[in-house]
Amino acid sequence: MSTIALVLSIIATVWSFGLTFVRWPRVSVETRSHLVVVPGGPNRDKIELTVINRGSEAVTISNIGLQPVDLSYMPRDYARDEASYPDRLPVSHHDPLPLRVEGRGVLRWVYGPQQLAEFRSGIDVRGYVKTYRSVRWPWLRGDDLTERTIEARRIEHIRGP
Repeated sequence: MSTIALVLSIIATVWSFGLTFVRWPRVSVETRSHLVVVPGGPNRDKIELTVINRGSEAVTISNIGLQPVDLSYMPRDYARDEASYPDRLPVSHHDPLPLRVEGRGVLRWVYGPQQLAEFRSGIDVRGYVKTYRSVRWPWLRGDDLTERTIEARRIEHIRGP
């Protein structure tokens, strides 16, 4: 009888760990570039930055942006633009950051020609998102205790006018 109880408790523990892993927020960032064609005018790019939560628990986004691969250029950072340059904020149908992405949820921002005007032609950029950490391990993380940065795998190329 005690062997059955031990086996059941081990199965329950493994099951709980598995559920925790499945429900944990898994955030990914995707970017897509589109060419905006203007008849009689210069063609410009539009970049969609999409944040996807593939887990079933919610996660809070603290910041988003576009980071040039060449670090000599300033990134297009939402928090900096909101404070200093509100006309450069990406187009979205959301409230200002920080935002909550529910489980299996998606949020999207669009960087149009006006927001990408600061970048020169031929620049490669990568989208990123910063999320708040739900669990903090100070002995593993170092200085970055409250946020983690997730970058898009895909690099977008900005074509000029």
